[in-house]
Amino acid sequence: MIDKVHHINFLVADFSAATQSFNTLFQQEPEVETLIQREAMTGRYNVGGVNIVIVSPTSPTGTVGRYLQERGEGIFLVSFGVSSLDEFWQDYEQQPTIDAVSPVRAGAADWQVQDIQTGYDFGVVLQLCESKSTNKLTR
Repeated sequence: MIDKVHHINFLVADFSAATQSFNTLFQQEPEVETLIQREAMTGRYNVGGVNIVIVSPTSPTGTVGRYLQERGEGIFLVSFGVSSLDEFWQDYEQQPTIDAVSPVRAGAADWQVQDIQTGYDFGVVLQLCESKSTNKLTR
């Protein structure tokens, strides 16, 4: 079962300018991480238990770079927290309108993520997220 909004990703072209803006807004510095396989840099803020993530491509030819070229800047992903991806699919396996559209993969931090579709295109990527190390605390 989905139990929270885990993170919201903002896609940006200028990582430095975007993080400066959010540093002022949130009065905190982000936890910065480079995702080599995704060819992206992230800056993660925890705001009221929800992770707000700035994502910027490190290469124009990677998945994130291509998405930025096609769609431009803005919110591009909303990830819903689950205690267990396996349990989620056991609960939802009979729901014909909810499908996995990617395999489970490593996300930022200790996150295991999987993209989904719901039968309605909301204009953003929808995703499930399970936090491995703290499982029930930081999903």
